[in-house]
Amino acid sequence: MPTHAELAKRLEELEEKLKTEASVESVFARILLKLNHSGFDAVQMKKKVDDLVVSAKFTEKIVEELRQDNAALMAKKKSLNSENRMMSRKLAEIEQYSRLNNVEIRGVPCTQGEDCVAILQTPAHALQPCYDPPLPPFPTSCIESWFQEFDAALELNGIWLQEFMFEVLDYHLPCDLKCHLTYFARSSFLYDLLPDAMLQ
Repeated sequence: MPTHAELAKRLEELEEKLKTEASVESVFARILLKLNHSGFDAVQMKKKVDDLVVSAKFTEKIVEELRQDNAALMAKKKSLNSENRMMSRKLAEIEQYSRLNNVEIRGVPCTQGEDCVAILQTPAHALQPCYDPPLPPFPTSCIESWFQEFDAALELNGIWLQEFMFEVLDYHLPCDLKCHLTYFARSSFLYDLLPDAMLQ
């Protein structure tokens, strides 16, 4: 059984607690009074809070949709980048073979309105071997005229003869003449243009 001293102490603690609660209630009452004087409406405030919650949920839904759209756009962008690289390679290949006469020139950029023959002449003349075989004199003047026509066509058209072909003779050419034609054609990169009858 508690003593008088213990009971007195407990009563003092209870009294102190009651004073604290009364003080809190007093403060709360003053706050409510001030809110009432300022036009505070608890129902309206609750409605505003509920509206804010609904708006926040709606905003969160929109953000999630935008996040999904962004992921889809990033995937589409990656696919377009890959397709663009593939198309660039194909376009480069097409441009490489779109030069005059479908000539492929590696290491020389393609320019607008370029002259393919002019572009090829400098490196071709630098790489072209020089053949100067000893030739005996030919008795017929027609042989000399053929070579003059060949030289004229070569000078006019560069290293590529577009529409020039030797006449095919009914008889076999002399061996020395065939040798001359073979050397001359190889030196001009035109060996394939000669008729078979001239090289047999």
